[in-house]
Amino acid sequence: MARNIVDELVALVARELKIDPESFGPETPLFENGLELDSFAVVDLVTRVETHFGIQLSDADFRPENFTDFKTLGGVVEGYVADKSDA
Repeated sequence: MARNIVDELVALVARELKIDPESFGPETPLFENGLELDSFAVVDLVTRVETHFGIQLSDADFRPENFTDFKTLGGVVEGYVADKSDA
């Protein structure tokens, strides 16, 4: 069964940032008009995502459009998870 990356990201953020998971979802913006994450929180989030999924994001992944919401970040992570499972 395929993992639902976006749901795992939402659960990870809810647990780590101690936010009610019912208060946000896959299309919640990570920055403005959403979770209002700052640059320190993003660095922490990336570290936790990499550890949780056993991946390493490349420098090229650190573009604003990849961190719009959980769905866009999930798409980036999904590529790495798929590559890892193909190896």
